[in-house]
Amino acid sequence: MPTVKGAPAAPFARQPQFGDPDYNFTAFARDLLGGGLRWPATVFAVLGAVLVSCIFANLLPSEMFWPIHVRSANATRIAIFALVFWSAIAVVNWIAHTRRRAA
Repeated sequence: MPTVKGAPAAPFARQPQFGDPDYNFTAFARDLLGGGLRWPATVFAVLGAVLVSCIFANLLPSEMFWPIHVRSANATRIAIFALVFWSAIAVVNWIAHTRRRAA
């Protein structure tokens, strides 16, 4: 089978999926940062922003009961950490998605 110059050797090669024996860190990083989580990460980032806003506006008590009971400043820190984490994942995924679509 002839190949086109500059084309990958196996354009339809199967990528390892989670749970496969050959699944490695590179495949995990591609799944996490490659653009496939852009919508779930965006939804979680928006929900985190709403949660943090409600805590700072005193609309919700700053305590969490699952999986452990956390109160006050620690609950606020956890909510802010979740907001930053999901926002960063969403931004990286949207950038990867737009670069892939532009290419």
